[in-house]
Amino acid sequence: MKNRFFLAVALCGCIGLSSCAALSPAKTNRDITMGIASAGAAANSAENLYQTKQIPQTDANRKAINDLGSAYNEAKAAWLVVLTAESVYRGSQNVQLAVCAPGAAATDLKINGAAVSCPQATTNAAKAKAQLDADNAALAAKVSALSASTAAVQSLAKGK
Repeated sequence: MKNRFFLAVALCGCIGLSSCAALSPAKTNRDITMGIASAGAAANSAENLYQTKQIPQTDANRKAINDLGSAYNEAKAAWLVVLTAESVYRGSQNVQLAVCAPGAAATDLKINGAAVSCPQATTNAAKAKAQLDADNAALAAKVSALSASTAAVQSLAKGK
């Protein structure tokens, strides 16, 4: 969740927040979603301004708008990957809690028809956490690129 706080702070400029202090996990999730959506709206607006020749039709401006569209798509996809990885991690934690609880060996817990041991559940949870951390790092890079592209395109729109 700490990574998400920093991602939300990075997106504050995209969604026009003046302060990003004291973000709860729910607010952080919302802010990341809103930041990505706002960047998409900025891309659509810039494309419209470009097509109506309110932004000069230069190769550099076309590239900036295209880069923002790509960054938006990549950030959106990375966000969905993180949400999925988080769900997998939470599920693996729940299995670990059930399998490793005192007296769990007597219950013969099975996941998808296969018996699960405490060491196996612990390994699975650790792998899911490592994957979640890697996906969060990838999201951070995508959000950074999205923020930079959004700022570049917003400067084009302001200079129209």
